[in-house]
Amino acid sequence: MIFKGDLYGVSLYDGIQYVGTWKKAITINYQAGMSIIVNATWSADMPENTSVKVEVSFGDENDYQELENGVDHDGWIDVAVSGNQDIYFKVTMTTTNLTRSPEMDSLAITISQRVTLYNLALDVLLDYGLSSGDYYIDPELLEYKIPYAWLNKMSHRAALRLIAEAGLAVIYSERDGIIRIEGPSYLDEQNTESVLSISNSEVFQKNNPAIYENIKNQIIVRTQPLKPPDSNEEVYRSTEDILVRAGDLESLTVFYDEPPVIDAVASLDSPPSGLSVESATYYSWGAYVTIENTTGSDEEVTLVVNGKPLAVRGSNKIVGQDNESIRDNGILTYEFPDNPLVQTDEMAQKIADKLVSVYGGARRDIDMDWRGNPSIELGDRITACDYKDVTQADFHVIQQQIEFDGTMRSSLKGRRVS
Repeated sequence: MIFKGDLYGVSLYDGIQYVGTWKKAITINYQAGMSIIVNATWSADMPENTSVKVEVSFGDENDYQELENGVDHDGWIDVAVSGNQDIYFKVTMTTTNLTRSPEMDSLAITISQRVTLYNLALDVLLDYGLSSGDYYIDPELLEYKIPYAWLNKMSHRAALRLIAEAGLAVIYSERDGIIRIEGPSYLDEQNTESVLSISNSEVFQKNNPAIYENIKNQIIVRTQPLKPPDSNEEVYRSTEDILVRAGDLESLTVFYDEPPVIDAVASLDSPPSGLSVESATYYSWGAYVTIENTTGSDEEVTLVVNGKPLAVRGSNKIVGQDNESIRDNGILTYEFPDNPLVQTDEMAQKIADKLVSVYGGARRDIDMDWRGNPSIELGDRITACDYKDVTQADFHVIQQQIEFDGTMRSSLKGRRVS
């Protein structure tokens, strides 16, 4: 939680009630690519013919967005921004009632962080020890929001694979050693101009196969929504009594029975007088707990942790399909692998629609041996003769292998630009 509190106490306006606009700025320490959730909950005494409007602005005082009472609202600061930034709140009260002005009783603001695939990828790369000049993360991954981000213990490579899969991104190391994570729209939006036109005189052998077995005109994506139970449950209980020496502190690490867990609280089960939990630091997998004994004798006690274990609840099947392709080829289904980061219907639909747009029809890519050009990089857009050498088309380079034995020769694969 970044900020939580009642901003105004019991009465918004002190002294004489009046109608007008009130503004407040809250300073937040932003991290690059940070996405947040704002929730404003208010109550007001509203006579007839009056209204109240609460708005928020994310770093730009001229761009306000209206909030619904008690409803979460997403927002983020530009990916390049980090450091202290202001979020502006504006309350506007209007009335045509000439006898009594409206009165707002309370306004509570909660600001919490929303995890995105961008944040997760950044955490993985930084945890590995990379600096900002060692990687590039496409801002498109900010659009993939995750209510509860959780990955089991795994390697950095495995974590990046799951992140890339959930965002249909590609990850590779360019020739200068920079790790690049590019979203599904990156090539079409960034590489819009061909960098090289390859004539047939430069080609030794070429093929433009229409691979019909790759057609998938119905994509099924199942969401994996992690959700907490309605109330706290016991997530840990020490199997043996914990010995705490007289006048001493006992620190221990506990692991929850079924991680991940949120809203955890450690306590002692029927402790003797003088024993208490002195401090606790909670994580999704467990907690560091320190027990204090202020008595004059050694004591044994049982430690209990209660919290809300997150589990997949209410999984939905989301479908994207190409009806024209189904009419021509019949239903050809692909089931997207279950991914713990695909938790919302919105994200699943985005994945399904993107996949079916690429694989719904037979696309003629290119596979050729030619004289080569070492300046060509992965993702570059090139122009070459299409099927039967009748017309030219653009392709994005997805693979290139160069050989040199006195003469240069390159094996290149390109994906047709749709």
